[in-house]
Amino acid sequence: MTDDPEYLSSATLMILGDDLVPEEVSRALALNPDQSWVADEKRGWGGWKLFIHPEGKNLPLEEQLAFWCRTLAERKTSIVELKEKGYMCALDLFVITATTASIILSSELQRQLAELGLELRVSIALHHEGEQTRCNKPGGDALVDNQRSAAPGC
Repeated sequence: MTDDPEYLSSATLMILGDDLVPEEVSRALALNPDQSWVADEKRGWGGWKLFIHPEGKNLPLEEQLAFWCRTLAERKTSIVELKEKGYMCALDLFVITATTASIILSSELQRQLAELGLELRVSIALHHEGEQTRCNKPGGDALVDNQRSAAPGC
């Protein structure tokens, strides 16, 4: 990877639901979240988030997605069961760039992603020179166009 990538990105596994119980999600996926919460007055929904491993934060988005395909390949049934409970299951993707960025997903990677049954929620931001960039750091949730989304802190 070059020292000056054309974009910074993050891919976060995110499970949200009005009555979500984080421990149930952890048990179903056999994974422990980086962040989790139950519905309260601040957020009208419960959530469970797992960020990519620290070594993966500087990988191109395609490689981050391939990581999630490998990690979740044996958990497809659990994802289906979580969706049947009414939970929104997604990979939350965030890209920030100062110029045009090329992200190329092979047909094989697209097939693997589709087999997981997850939504892909994509946010793209334009970085203006002089702004501080804080991508790949855990952030909170945001409502964007009345949609629940992870805001990775940029």
